[in-house]
Amino acid sequence: MSKSRKATGPGVPVPQDMQAAPATPCAQGPQASPPQAPAGEIPPAPPSRSTKIDTVIRMMRQADGVDVTALSKATGWQVHSVRGAIAGHIKKKLGLTVTTQKVEGRTLYRIEG
Repeated sequence: MSKSRKATGPGVPVPQDMQAAPATPCAQGPQASPPQAPAGEIPPAPPSRSTKIDTVIRMMRQADGVDVTALSKATGWQVHSVRGAIAGHIKKKLGLTVTTQKVEGRTLYRIEG
């Protein structure tokens, strides 16, 4: 049994649907640079993004402070996650001063300054 083979190589025509597509500007590789703003024009600022940590900080800056239950509801986090964010991210990583105060059996958290 013989198998049929397609002839390829120089001088053999290639069907239209198998020809390589022309190069596009996107296919230039890593040397392509992103478009630049015209000289003298200020590029637009990136859109502001509000994170859950931003929400916690904003709520803790209130003069009366805020309890962990309210922070949990605002962020959708569990109570222990809120406490972890206060201790780990807000106090340690950001270096903010957090004070606590017991009022009517609730602990209120507040950022000083």
